[in-house]
Amino acid sequence: MALVNKLDGFLVLDAEKTPSKILLDRFQAPPNFGNSLLRSTLIFGTRGSGKTMLLTWLRHSEKNDKSIRLYGDLRKITNPVSSDTGLGSLSYEGINPDLELCARAKTIACFAIWFARECKRRAGVIVPDYEFRQVLPRKLRNKDSYDLSELSNELYYTGLEEFKQGPNIEALLDLFSEVHENYSEEGLYLYLDRAEEAPYPSLGVILDLLDQAHCFTVMVAARPGLINMKSATSRLPAPGDHYTVLHHGVTPYADEWRFFMTEILKSWLPKTYSIIPDDYRSLISMLARDSIRSGLRIIHGSVDKNGRFSEACFMDSLQNLQENLLSAAQGFLGEYNRDIKGFLRDIRKDMGAVVKFPLGIKPSSPERLMLVQTERNFEELSKEEKFLYKALYTGLLTTINDEQWHPNKTYYHFEVNPLLVWQKGDLW
Repeated sequence: MALVNKLDGFLVLDAEKTPSKILLDRFQAPPNFGNSLLRSTLIFGTRGSGKTMLLTWLRHSEKNDKSIRLYGDLRKITNPVSSDTGLGSLSYEGINPDLELCARAKTIACFAIWFARECKRRAGVIVPDYEFRQVLPRKLRNKDSYDLSELSNELYYTGLEEFKQGPNIEALLDLFSEVHENYSEEGLYLYLDRAEEAPYPSLGVILDLLDQAHCFTVMVAARPGLINMKSATSRLPAPGDHYTVLHHGVTPYADEWRFFMTEILKSWLPKTYSIIPDDYRSLISMLARDSIRSGLRIIHGSVDKNGRFSEACFMDSLQNLQENLLSAAQGFLGEYNRDIKGFLRDIRKDMGAVVKFPLGIKPSSPERLMLVQTERNFEELSKEEKFLYKALYTGLLTTINDEQWHPNKTYYHFEVNPLLVWQKGDLW
């Protein structure tokens, strides 16, 4: 999405639409992140925290070496499985375990075709025929010849029942390993985005790719709220042991993150940022928290038609963003709470006459809330737990400052997104 103002011209807020030259010129590496990670990594971050920008920068930053670096949108890659199962992001409807295994097998085939197309398009590499055919369902495996676009369409309409005999994850790993070892002098790197959008049978395949035992390197980005329920595909590599976990924006109120946020705002909106008063710069940084996109939107909207800072424009920009985020949250959470605005008003009332940020809440549920890998089935989740998972996904709630997202960690306290509840006169 692109916005425009008189001072800085066009501002591109979506990394996929940012030209590579601009991305390389303006990108700012986040705190505690080197130019490259030598180990496969699962990256957590809220909406707008810069996960996609980070992955696309990694793909472009080493484009002159002899590696193969591919970026993939997991929502698009796994769309054929979502269509078959009716499962999308944070869907709490389970499916038959046999169909779950078929959905997993179809996910593997989806990955293979995406991989073959991207290797050809990005690196001019034709993947090895034998290894590629082993990652297709038997119905498509024995074709004399294939066009990748036609094969992709055929796969989309191939029903789950055709995947009862695979393919299996080992065939996909063999394909990736073969390309890594024999078609790329400096290795294979996969940057996979939006894991939270994949149906849960596909998530097992995605997390399997992170295992450090593989010779290739994978980075998977996801919003909080990612969940892999106890299921037929729940044997997964151990986070921390088999792959790294990185929380992008774990300390949003620390000086280090605020400096990082400032550098990004100055890089993308240099003229606009320069006219924002210091006290408003600080306030915007706190309100945006770990969402770089929110900070850019507020800064961008805080100038009037004459190119001057305006408090009225600042408040309008903030309120418009609040309404957009609240509408999105209500859409996801309406099944569990029909009045999200009322929910937030009650939290403010509980604070008394003076509201001081950050605002924390403690769920009433006695159950332990675990991110990504929970030990229970779908039907065992309480209504409050389902609300919490989706509230984390939408950004209504987040972990408290300096508490890292981790797949196996238990959480008892959360923070309300300050952007959604702040009013003029509140304290920090």
